Amino acid sequence: MKVTILGGGLMGYAILHDLLNNYGAFEEIAVVEKNAERIEYLWKHFPNQDNLSFIQLDITDTEKLQETLLGTDIIISAVPYQYNLKLLEVALNIGAHFIDLGGNETILNKQLALDEKAARLGLIVIPACGLAPGLVSLLAIDGVQKLDRVEWVKMYCGGLPQQPRPPLNYQIVFSPHGLINEYLEPVKVIENGEIVEKPALSELETVHFMKPYEHMEAFLTSGGTGTLIYTLQGQVTHLFYKTIRYPGHAEKFKFLFDLGFKSDEPLSFESGEVSPRQMLEKLLEKNLAFRDPDVVLTRVIVSGESNQQSRTWTYEVIDVMDENLNLTAMMRTTGFTAAVVAQMIHEGKVQRKGVIPLEEAVDPGEFFQRLKRRGIAINQKSES
Repeated sequence: MKVTILGGGLMGYAILHDLLNNYGAFEEIAVVEKNAERIEYLWKHFPNQDNLSFIQLDITDTEKLQETLLGTDIIISAVPYQYNLKLLEVALNIGAHFIDLGGNETILNKQLALDEKAARLGLIVIPACGLAPGLVSLLAIDGVQKLDRVEWVKMYCGGLPQQPRPPLNYQIVFSPHGLINEYLEPVKVIENGEIVEKPALSELETVHFMKPYEHMEAFLTSGGTGTLIYTLQGQVTHLFYKTIRYPGHAEKFKFLFDLGFKSDEPLSFESGEVSPRQMLEKLLEKNLAFRDPDVVLTRVIVSGESNQQSRTWTYEVIDVMDENLNLTAMMRTTGFTAAVVAQMIHEGKVQRKGVIPLEEAVDPGEFFQRLKRRGIAINQKSES
């Protein structure tokens, strides 16, 4: 079986590392990347791999991409979310299974609308196979399955530098465009059994982890629930997802947005036009693109009743950068999740065809065991 990774950036690197080193057994692995320097970098870090090839190609050249991907069995998209719908259509055209890292509800809903077509073609499509959405959804569904009645599903997750740098105490770990979307787009939550919308950056609270992360902030952001909010509609009373940051982060972004940096309306300068949002994205990319050791903090709390008694399940994942392998915590928790899903498809562990929510596609317990083999520990505790 042949698997092709689209994009050789940070997440593509992590996925490739996992496929080459962890139980993958793919006969062929290819990486499509438009940047020649990045391909050279990957060759240096993954030498002497007889089953590995690199293809220099811009994925926006759909016709050439489709021709190039013929013969691929599984496509893993490790590029920004805005390309995923078009890439899924390419996968359906050539008869390949498809996985992506998610991140945007509008794109996700358009992918879900292709369920019937994918099922008719006998293909498996699992969008949103990253950290959040992705791993966090599996933590939540595992807790839900252990209870008879679910009152609350509370999800918290954040990727952060271990040593915060002012002014935002943050470093860019994925597309600045996607980050701003998370902070701007309406957030869907479940309240009293109904799906409602709330503003991003709202409902700020303090969350506590072990030192030095004992006082962090968390607030509503869009995109983190993926398909889970629809999967669990009617099964839970309340559900939300919040992003974890160092204290003061949300207020600083609110200030920038209030100042006008969220606007897409171009401003005129002598040298041309640029929108405030484009300017903010460039500034974030320029000033926050350092690669300091990072940490991923994740907590999911599922509470309700089991055997007519109150019961709460709490899941925590605290992962740090593997400096020996140059794999950040965000690369590990995001990229390894996608790689494990690809391997489970390869092994026939996913039976259903069509566009499938991750939380309905794989068994959480088996998935957690596979992450444990990769050094990602999932700590669970139950309280009554």
